[in-house]
Amino acid sequence: MRFQGINLRLETARLELRPPEVEDAAEVFTSYASDPAVTKYMLFAPHTDVSEADTFINLKQAQLAAGEAMTWMIRLRGEPGLIGALELRVIEQRGDVGFALAKAYWGRGIVAEALSAVLEFGRTKLGLRHVTGMCDTENLQSARVFEKCGFRNLGVKPRANVHPAFGAEPRDALCFDRELE
Repeated sequence: MRFQGINLRLETARLELRPPEVEDAAEVFTSYASDPAVTKYMLFAPHTDVSEADTFINLKQAQLAAGEAMTWMIRLRGEPGLIGALELRVIEQRGDVGFALAKAYWGRGIVAEALSAVLEFGRTKLGLRHVTGMCDTENLQSARVFEKCGFRNLGVKPRANVHPAFGAEPRDALCFDRELE
């Protein structure tokens, strides 16, 4: 499998990133997945029960085992508690990223730091050459993260994603890409 035999734990100056564990469900639920502000632009509604976070972790572990995607749980170094997650979905030599961060940690450059580490991982450990990402056109914080990490803004993809916070209608998304070579 794609991730077999690779050290999946990453560290940056301020962060520890590691694969999700079954025991993480309660922290995922309380730190970010149940917060309507965090999930506003996500493809899922806020979790209403810890069992939804448990289902999320089981899905992420299955995707890892199948070599389809890698999810890293984000923690500040030396501090207890998870503060977010970052995912890299892989198809051949291309990747696609998405992320979530607890509101208390917004505006501190944490996602950009984590994303930079994941991009380097993708380039050096997986041989990825190209990574994409997208965010709702109103999600300017995520757009800034992509730009800070060297992604090019490719423009708007109409009706790209459904965000439950806004209802059932698909919404436009900003599309980003980055070459890793």
